[in-house]
Amino acid sequence: MRARVSDYINLNVKRKLNLQFSLPYSEPCIFNCPYCVARNHRHGSRFNIDIPKMLAKLESVQDDYHHIIFTGENDPSQHQPLIEKALKRIQFIEQVEVSTRNINFFIDGVLMSYSLSSSADFIKLKSKGYPKYRAVFMAHKGLDFKKLDLSGVYQATFKQLHKTEDSGANTWIRRNKISTRKLVREVNKLIAKYPECSIRIDLTCQNAKGRYKILRSDGFIYDSWETSVPNSLL
Repeated sequence: MRARVSDYINLNVKRKLNLQFSLPYSEPCIFNCPYCVARNHRHGSRFNIDIPKMLAKLESVQDDYHHIIFTGENDPSQHQPLIEKALKRIQFIEQVEVSTRNINFFIDGVLMSYSLSSSADFIKLKSKGYPKYRAVFMAHKGLDFKKLDLSGVYQATFKQLHKTEDSGANTWIRRNKISTRKLVREVNKLIAKYPECSIRIDLTCQNAKGRYKILRSDGFIYDSWETSVPNSLL
């Protein structure tokens, strides 16, 4: 069986998109990941914070999306009260996901998605004994695929690193990125070894076109993480 490489750019397929609920950038991220795609956007993450408007927009547009992901330019574990408020507004969504780097953070009733940069991080995550979750591995030269025991894991995604708007992150990525060929080869081995785990590769996570929209803290919908102009003003 070959790795199932994500292909979200086939725009001929009519389907609902995902909605990325971008939590307010009210304080810097508690993590300092060297490959971070959210660091130093040209717009500076300077968006108005209007929580009532944001929640009202979520409630009004949710039927247009099949999947909501809580994420942002800092970590969702910094916004648990807001996430819980937003969850009370969601009624018609097939899947709700919270994407975090914080393996000590868990919200019941949603799919927790943990961003991991090493096998050591993953071992610590497994030791928590959490129920169903997604392990999201940032694929780079330092990730030891041989130490990834995916038994009992609901889903595992391997993300290829992407160029960012931050020169420091780009330097790190250029030095540590692995080739698509190697990534597919290593993931194929894991698929063969752990057939009960849903395993995939995501080569295009920062390409929003045909995949997702972003709801920012000002209550507007945006077409990409890089733009500072909301969809309604284009």
